[in-house]
Amino acid sequence: MVSAFRKIELVTGEELDARLLSFLTQRQMPDYFLYLGSTGAKRWLDLARSNEFPIATRLTELLRTNVHSLAHSLPRAIDVVSIGVGDGQKEVLLLKALKERSKVRYFPVDISSHMVNEALEKAADLGVKMTGFVALFEDLPRLQQYWRPPVLLCMLGNNICNYAPEELLSTVFRELEVGDYFLFDCHLFAPQPEEEEQWREVFERAYHSDLNIRFNIGPLMDRGLRMEDCSFKLDLVKVDSLFGQTYRTEKFIEILRETSITIGQSEVRLAAGDIIRMGFTYKYNASQIEGYLQHYNFNMKKRFFSEDGGNLLVLAQKVLMTD
Repeated sequence: MVSAFRKIELVTGEELDARLLSFLTQRQMPDYFLYLGSTGAKRWLDLARSNEFPIATRLTELLRTNVHSLAHSLPRAIDVVSIGVGDGQKEVLLLKALKERSKVRYFPVDISSHMVNEALEKAADLGVKMTGFVALFEDLPRLQQYWRPPVLLCMLGNNICNYAPEELLSTVFRELEVGDYFLFDCHLFAPQPEEEEQWREVFERAYHSDLNIRFNIGPLMDRGLRMEDCSFKLDLVKVDSLFGQTYRTEKFIEILRETSITIGQSEVRLAAGDIIRMGFTYKYNASQIEGYLQHYNFNMKKRFFSEDGGNLLVLAQKVLMTD
């Protein structure tokens, strides 16, 4: 039972409501609000398990196929910290493999208290010491006091692509010790030029599926918005990076009719034509991932590709900073 384990809230529900109110006043809604509450968690899990949006399933299978090779590359005592853990399905695969040869402690971290509960429940029978945290990636400096090196910091489920790469990797480097490990996966953008139009069509179809639209507008529907009062929009734009051009999704909700959103005791009025800016997702190729790791002083210890080359799993290790 979850009650047998420690769960620490670095961010409370009241604080999240205050943040959402502030962001919506500025016509913004960062993606971490999509996962909140039992309804947000359910919408995400339904999407992640669906055939309409298979990225999560394929990344899980990539880990399942290679998890024992990963485990044998890690120390015999290690603290496993997973940021954006979701329901902890992938982490349980890793913990089971590590337990065969290692002494492990587990720290599932998610902005959704419901998801942290799910992750703790899934690992309850493994006999691993656990502490769950309701927290954001930005809370890494506050989390560091709870773990001890060597650390395996995990960001699974295409999680790293939802952050600006320079900010993410500089933060990870700063909070880990030399010799600590960073495990992540990502869905790659790697079509040949003649395949790009077809890739765009597949991409657009997945992101405009009914399940994905409901997932993205769900926090506002929970607070009074009707689906017919808005339109979900997605742009796929080319952007410059340290290692050449890449793609980034940019998401918006357009308000079609005047409406209001209720958050606690407060109300946000939305007018027809208002645009609510949401999060983004970068689409890298494999050479860009490798370039970023080297630039931020991470040594790629292991990498695994899916059979079609469209998904990548990486185990990297922090090394001494070079001049």
